[in-house]
Amino acid sequence: MANYEGYARSNYFKVKDEKAFKVWVDTLPVECHEKRRVPSLDGDSDMTFMVTMPTGDSWPSHREDNDGEDQEIDFAFELSQHLADDWVCQLTEIGHEKMLYLHGYTEAFNNKGGSKFILLDFTTSELNELGKHHTRNWC
Repeated sequence: MANYEGYARSNYFKVKDEKAFKVWVDTLPVECHEKRRVPSLDGDSDMTFMVTMPTGDSWPSHREDNDGEDQEIDFAFELSQHLADDWVCQLTEIGHEKMLYLHGYTEAFNNKGGSKFILLDFTTSELNELGKHHTRNWC
């Protein structure tokens, strides 16, 4: 049996409140990276952030609450609440299970509820446009 090994990172993005964002990040098993934008585009703070998964895993879907219980979370939604206006975050994840399954996607979103999602795979109808004989991209 194979174990899933994933790699995940975001683009750099700006947040509304750097302190609140860092407090939130500290509740999760993600790494946060800072990068100064030079020159600043809007006259505000020129600090941007990127999050990564250091453990070879997917984006977190659970967090331990104050009682030690596992709590299900929507990582992308929670992150979107920290984004500065007019900034877009992209969460990209790729992974595999011993080359049996290859998986990849990018989810992009803003802080107003807008989002887009793209998979690293074609739908059956897209493949049918190219020819009638094809198999799925997994075993």
